[in-house]
Amino acid sequence: MEDADFDDPAHRIRTGRLATATARNAAQQWGCEARFGERLSTVPLPVADDEDVPLEEADGTCEGVPARGRTFARAWESDRGGAPQEKCSVGNSGGTPLYALRAFYGPYATSARAAWAKRYSFEETIPGRAPSGTLHDGGMWATATCPAPFAGETALFTIDPLDRKREKSTREETAYERAALKAFAEASAEHHGCSAPRLP
Repeated sequence: MEDADFDDPAHRIRTGRLATATARNAAQQWGCEARFGERLSTVPLPVADDEDVPLEEADGTCEGVPARGRTFARAWESDRGGAPQEKCSVGNSGGTPLYALRAFYGPYATSARAAWAKRYSFEETIPGRAPSGTLHDGGMWATATCPAPFAGETALFTIDPLDRKREKSTREETAYERAALKAFAEASAEHHGCSAPRLP
């Protein structure tokens, strides 16, 4: 079975049955007690909310985030609600997330800033203390002022490259990070009734 089959809803029943048969055989081989449910239905299982979709079809937390050719053409997202945390990941057509965009509201924003203060305690500039900026190890952050229930708290939006091997962002990567963060932060802030984000 090809690797791609595991992410294809049409092949999930077959994959589930294969996993169940393997578990059953292992239990018999090693004398383990195992309880197995009913045989899986032949109806294809639904796609979960956090599975990847073409970026141009994103309608949740990744809606409006720009693609960059085939390099960043897929999105992993959740429905956009009033959650105090939101996440959108973008990546390539091979199914690999390359950037994570996050929104933090209320105490989650405070906690994220505290974690940064601890992580970057030896740096001259602590991320999150200014309205926007560039992260030390790649990525950027932005902020927005929000009403109740997060009144008095400054929302925090970030974009982080998931490939930490690179030493320095290229001009093209920096431009993409800025554009993606802008689209993500503006959509999230608007949905939460916050001010327009202050962007790097």
